[in-house]
Parts: sequence; C-alpha cells; structure tokens
Amino acid sequence: MKEKYGTITFRILLLVPILTGVFLADSWILPQQNTRDVVVAYRNIEVGGGKFNRSKIPAGCRFFTQNNHSFSLEGAFVNQPDVMLAYSPIFKNVTAVKSDAEDYTKYLISGINGACLWFVAGLSVSAIGSLLLMGCYKNLSENGFINIILFNGLVAFYTIYLLLLHN
Repeated sequence: MKEKYGTITFRILLLVPILTGVFLADSWILPQQNTRDVVVAYRNIEVGGGKFNRSKIPAGCRFFTQNNHSFSLEGAFVNQPDVMLAYSPIFKNVTAVKSDAEDYTKYLISGINGACLWFVAGLSVSAIGSLLLMGCYKNLSENGFINIILFNGLVAFYTIYLLLLHN
C-alpha cells in the first residue's frame, strides 16, 4: 500500500501547509479592504439533532449584508444594521466587524477564526510532521503509513466540517 499510494499522499500532504500559508497570508499579511455595509438578514447556526437526539444547540448567528458579504458571530448579536467590515483581498473573508457602538471582531467565527483557526493550524502541523516522517524514515511500516493517512484525514474532515458550518 505504501508503494502504491506513497507519492500521492506525499503530494497531498505537501499541499496542506502551502494552502494554509496562502489563507493565513490573505487574512493577516495582505492589506485588508474596508467597507461600510448594512446587515439585511441573519440566521441562527444550530448543531445537533438527529435520529436519537432532537435538541439543537445554538452555535452562533450568520449575518448577510447588502453587498453580499457574510460572517458568523458566536456569543454576540449585531443590533445595529450599519456595520464596518474589513475583508481579505483574495478570498473575501470577513476579518473584522464593527458597528458604531461595539467591535464584534473578537466574536467572529467565520473564515479562519475561532476554532477553525486551531483546526487549520493542527492540520498544518500534522501534515508537516507526517511529511518529515515519510521523508526521513524510508522503512516506515505499513501501519505507520496508514496511521498517517487516517489521522490527517480525520483532522481534515473536522476542519472542513467547521469551515462549512461557519462559512
């Protein structure tokens, strides 16, 4: 299995830190664009519910603006419709939300913020560690190789789930 899937696994794991670097550079290094916008709609984000558990747990609120921006907040609600948004230039992720009365940036969970940031960082560190293991140990066992695939796949699944939930 390692001989058959080793090179493709290495290439996929190599893409993870590169994509993470692009997203982080877009969010934190490149100059942000600011715009004044109006919140026109919102919906509650709820998790849970299913076959055996009907209760849903609130996970935040998703807000939609007049200029087709959207962002999610956890633990806060925007009471005033006029907001000032800062967003990234490449992927248009909202990085800051302010109204005349309050700064909501610390409650922001959409994009690579909040728990998503920690899962993206964990996935990147895991991918780099796996690349080092695959590069340094030529006689890596089949079990070790499968563990690399499964662990990185699990962390990637959780990360994609959080990104889809909050974005």
